[in-house]
Amino acid sequence: MYTEPLDDEQILNSHLSQLGATRSPLYSQLAALNEASQRLQAAQLIDFILSEQLSAPRQLPPADALGTLVEALKKAHPDRKCVEFILAKFSGWVEAVAAHARETFLNGFAELAPAARDLGDAGMKKLLEAMAAEPAVLKPVAAYAMTTAEAIQALAEMAAQAARCRRLDLLEAFAKAFPAEEMEKSRDAEHLPPAVGKMTQAAKAWPEAMQLALALIERDVSSARGTCGDLAGVMGKMPAADHAPYLDDFRLIIEAMGIRAAGYSLRTLPNLYRRHGAAAVRRFVSLACQAANEAGAVAGEAFLERKTEASLIF
Repeated sequence: MYTEPLDDEQILNSHLSQLGATRSPLYSQLAALNEASQRLQAAQLIDFILSEQLSAPRQLPPADALGTLVEALKKAHPDRKCVEFILAKFSGWVEAVAAHARETFLNGFAELAPAARDLGDAGMKKLLEAMAAEPAVLKPVAAYAMTTAEAIQALAEMAAQAARCRRLDLLEAFAKAFPAEEMEKSRDAEHLPPAVGKMTQAAKAWPEAMQLALALIERDVSSARGTCGDLAGVMGKMPAADHAPYLDDFRLIIEAMGIRAAGYSLRTLPNLYRRHGAAAVRRFVSLACQAANEAGAVAGEAFLERKTEASLIF
């Protein structure tokens, strides 16, 4: 019985169908893609999965996300556990990201990919929720993808707070003031992001906490790390209503008198708040900072330490 010979396209489709049955079901899904660029991206993905002997997902991600996944896997390689995590979770993240943040996610996720497993399910969920409010939070977080698990987790928490407060500018300012490569310079620098994250999470006034952290970092990274670590404990002992004014006063003192005034702000200033209340202490701090700005840091410190009769206002 005569059978019409197969044309080239039919031969190739039959080839992919057989590979789908014998090598990977992803080949059958590749055949269903219409655009040549998407088929190429799917082919690159399948090649990577098979050559690395990875557990393949049951389905390819959406066609517009194929290129992102291929690039993300390359960025995460050779961390096999991270690559496997991304393969298993990526399609779910694409589905979960808010529609208005989808393009930002697809354009930026590859840079974050090396840290995806460090973030884990909880961290990625937190980041996607933050992106729903402010898609651009992805970029400053991704800048720390090649650092430590503790740092990237702290940045994800900062991103969530930045989105909640609509203060992306503060997260971007942190990334500018303390670039990820700074973490390689010292142990204090390595542990700064977690210390800032812990402090800002403890504070019931995130913008004021971040502004203080930035003021400290600008002056000395080692002191900033230690001060932020101590501040987390101070916040836990103060009424939540006092957090914002106290943190703002702390920042004003540092800006007027320098990092050497951090010890006073950590130990003495909270006691003044407890004894005299926010309104009185804010006036006192304002006068001390004015003295520093007009007559120098020593004059400001002398006012804080109440070494003149004029400074004994309570």
